[in-house]
Amino acid sequence: MVLTLRWDQPAGGRLAQFEASSFVALNNEGDVVGRISCQATETATALLSARLGGPEVQVLRDSISLFALQTADANLSTPEGLDSFLASGVMEIALDSYAIDGIPTIADPKRCDRQLRIDRDLWCAAASASDTTASLTIGGRAAAPTSVPLCAGCDLPDVRLRCSHLMHPSVTATRVFGGGHERSLGWALCDRGHQDLVTAAPRKCVPDVGHPCWERQVGTPAMVIPESLDPLALTDALDHFDDVWRLAFGVPILRLPSGTDAALLSQPASTRAELVDRVRALAEVLGRLSVSDDLLPADVPDEHRRGSLNRVESALRGRSASTAIPPITDAVAQLRRILRLDSAYSHSTGELPSLWPQFGMSNPPRQWAEAWRAVQHTAITALRTLTTRTRSFLT
Repeated sequence: MVLTLRWDQPAGGRLAQFEASSFVALNNEGDVVGRISCQATETATALLSARLGGPEVQVLRDSISLFALQTADANLSTPEGLDSFLASGVMEIALDSYAIDGIPTIADPKRCDRQLRIDRDLWCAAASASDTTASLTIGGRAAAPTSVPLCAGCDLPDVRLRCSHLMHPSVTATRVFGGGHERSLGWALCDRGHQDLVTAAPRKCVPDVGHPCWERQVGTPAMVIPESLDPLALTDALDHFDDVWRLAFGVPILRLPSGTDAALLSQPASTRAELVDRVRALAEVLGRLSVSDDLLPADVPDEHRRGSLNRVESALRGRSASTAIPPITDAVAQLRRILRLDSAYSHSTGELPSLWPQFGMSNPPRQWAEAWRAVQHTAITALRTLTTRTRSFLT
């Protein structure tokens, strides 16, 4: 799910303290779903200022905003982080002295998504048609030679702070007195129609002291819901997971409930009632996944021994290298989301407004059939990931 961040300016126009950044988060419908703030401690501010060589206040503020944006993006790109934020509506990021070492700052070499390095040479892939220094074509784009100092002087903002709606930058070279040249942004397009602001001051397509229309998209792209699904795709994914688990560990994992409930998984849903029935049937199947105690690591905490999905995750994590754990965690988090959806309908937990957007749907869904496909697709994707990880244990 992608959220849009806007700079959250107080009534006075600027935050009272330069060591703080604050953003408001909106969903795809433009509704405010929460606020994100970053506060640097006095010690961290002093250390960061010293690291930056005692720059002007705005460079310090921009560096803290950069830290906040990157931290928020990382948190919201995980199912757990997104769920936590949507549930609480608050993300408070602390920048203390322990976090200073190694964090990127806006004073580091400028980052630009139009920079390309070939061997030891740096190229600008945003060269305009009138750029006479362009001497290469890369991926169908004209490219001109550039350097770190030339890019630093260009008024195309650093991509780490740049508004997500600035598009198609066109950069050209200008000869300067004494030889050489400098690079500058000739024009760019605004995906939100604020062309006058982009044209007049492209450097201000950044947060804080930039244009008030600045926005930044964070998180992961919304799930693409298929227009159709094979009616048996979900049951096939469950059966395949069970087959591979049985081969890997010698015991089945799938214990299907009554035939009527299992049959609902392959049926479409055209009404709210039908959707609720099918989600409940799927939640019952997931809740009956059976993992024997001997498959769990000895040091697994008691709370991770309770619940079918906790046991699945513990069994697979305990046998996996550290690099293979994130896909397992994400897949199980997707399946847990389905259990929470069932609970929200069964027990009126109030989570529906925050849950449905995580399936790529509005709340309430505009089409019940599409909503059920979204749930099926989520389950199928997660089950396939778990099947792939289980297959790696086959001998």
